[in-house]
Amino acid sequence: MSSQPRDNTIVFVIDTEQYSGNFERQMCAFLTGVTGDCGVGKEEARMFKMEVKDKKLKEEFDSIIEVCGDSHGCYRPCSIWVTPGWVNNGMGVHSKKDKMENGEYDAYQSVGIFFFERPSDKMIELMKERASKFIEVHKNKHACNQTIDITGFRIITVKVKREDSIENI
Repeated sequence: MSSQPRDNTIVFVIDTEQYSGNFERQMCAFLTGVTGDCGVGKEEARMFKMEVKDKKLKEEFDSIIEVCGDSHGCYRPCSIWVTPGWVNNGMGVHSKKDKMENGEYDAYQSVGIFFFERPSDKMIELMKERASKFIEVHKNKHACNQTIDITGFRIITVKVKREDSIENI
C-alpha cells in the first residue's frame, strides 16, 4: 500500500523507467537519511549519515520530512508515485504513452518523498546528486536485477479536494 500525503504536502519526485515499488524506500533513505516505521532502508540511511558531513543539512531533512500513513497504519516518508507519459498494462508491463486506453493503468515508476515545506535549493541539489549515486551503488541490486534509469525530477504540491456528503436523518 502506498502512503497518502495530506493537503499541502510538498513531494520531491524522482522519475525513473522502472517500477519504483522495488526500491522507493531505500532510495528515500539514501537521499534523506530518513526511514519509515517498516525500517526498510536502514543501511541506506546509515550511509547518508556517514557520507553527508553538513550537520545543519542533515537536521534540515529531519525537521521538514513528513511521514504519511498507508491503509495499514505504517508511516513512511515516501511512496511510489505515478509517472507521467507511462502506462501499465495491468500485468506489470510498462510502456511510454501519452494517453491511457482501456485496459491500461497508471505506471508507478517514480519515487515521491514527502516534506512539510519546500526543500531548500541546497537540499534539492543534494538529493539529485545522491539519486545518481544511489543508482551506481545499487546497480542490479533491486528485485528485478535491472539498472534503474532516472529520467527527471519534479516538485509537486499536493492539493486534496474535500467533498462532504450530508445525509439528513
